[in-house]
Amino acid sequence: MALSRQSVPTLRTDSTENLTAKGGYIISAANGSPKATLIATGTEVAIAVAAQKQLAARGVAVNVVSMPCCELFDAQSAAYKQAVLGEAPRIAIEAGSAFGWERYVGLTGKIIAMNGFGASGKGDEVYEHFGITAENVVEAVEKYL
Repeated sequence: MALSRQSVPTLRTDSTENLTAKGGYIISAANGSPKATLIATGTEVAIAVAAQKQLAARGVAVNVVSMPCCELFDAQSAAYKQAVLGEAPRIAIEAGSAFGWERYVGLTGKIIAMNGFGASGKGDEVYEHFGITAENVVEAVEKYL
């Protein structure tokens, strides 16, 4: 288990089902037909949700998928994976390597990730340095519209 040093908001407050056991799930559904699916893990889920709110204010609906465990997600049925990821363009947000995310975003998707070794500093400053921001996610989604 990896834990973050920065504080992040609690995004999931219901406890009806352990969706984490499925490896990936829609943590925040679009209000309407999604134009894109944002896939993130850990602290980057908060960035995806912030981008979702910015896009909603512009009239663009997107789903946000939390993917805490790719291996568990891969073990789910094809129907479940399709229901979670959907048909819309996909964008992965990762504070680590982009490696491996292509299997979820496909050939036409986008991966917003670090393209070098890490850096030390405050979380928001490091995210900004590497371009892992809600604004960059919004920009990536808008390229599909």
